[in-house]
Amino acid sequence: SHPSVLAFLISSDELPPPDVEAMFASIVYVFMVLNGLNCAQILFRQQAQRLKIPTIAVIHSWDNLTTKARMNARYDGYIVWSEQMKKELEDIYPYTRKKPVYITGAAQYDVFFDVSFKKSREEFCFRYNFNPQKKIVVYAVGSPNLIDEHFAVAKFCEAMKSGVFGDIQ
Repeated sequence: SHPSVLAFLISSDELPPPDVEAMFASIVYVFMVLNGLNCAQILFRQQAQRLKIPTIAVIHSWDNLTTKARMNARYDGYIVWSEQMKKELEDIYPYTRKKPVYITGAAQYDVFFDVSFKKSREEFCFRYNFNPQKKIVVYAVGSPNLIDEHFAVAKFCEAMKSGVFGDIQ
């Protein structure tokens, strides 16, 4: 069997399983999506380092380097969105200047450009039981732990029901 190039992405709350060494047996690289306060990542990083498996840190968002907690480990390479993020990475963590830094763009948003998800208005409306002749309003809330939006949502719903926005759904 061929070794894995991408082993898995480590989320913010996963702890290494008891058989982590067996999991790492055929792995070439471990990619880690960083969350600065995540102690579980240290455990994965230490296991990979012990087994001499290179790790690549994926900096999840454009502001993670400047507004989140410090990175809790050193990695063999880094993936960032832009030249600006690369500059910030190298300024804040000078040791990264000697490591490969790959600029990939915001990979988690690539799915929005996947044409296999594209639907015609008629298909979309049929799927969600909307009238294709009416306007569709989407209210996309922010992070549930960042701000309390229920007051704004309630006001928006009241205005929508009263017809302020016209004939919408």
